[in-house]
Amino acid sequence: MVRAKLEAAGDKQLAALIAETARLQAALEACFPEAFESVDAAIEKRNAVRKSLNNDPEFQARNRAVVDAGKAIKDYEHQASPGLTQLEAASKAYIDSLKSSDAN
Repeated sequence: MVRAKLEAAGDKQLAALIAETARLQAALEACFPEAFESVDAAIEKRNAVRKSLNNDPEFQARNRAVVDAGKAIKDYEHQASPGLTQLEAASKAYIDSLKSSDAN
């Protein structure tokens, strides 16, 4: 509200502040362009890198090791606390019920 009044009155200090802010923003974006790329562009870049690794046997072996470790952790957690299986099922049922109510 105050800003609109100052803009309408052609306040020179506000205009200078806006110009300086734009200059600093442009300088910041020039120094760190990766930080200002769109989410879609970042996802595309990530997917392209991931796709380029599909034929890399070393990457595939390491990726499989990560997946296997995740499965081993989950198996251990279920052995250590069998109630987790019930909790996961209840959680999934609750999320599915939310999804089906959103669809209606």
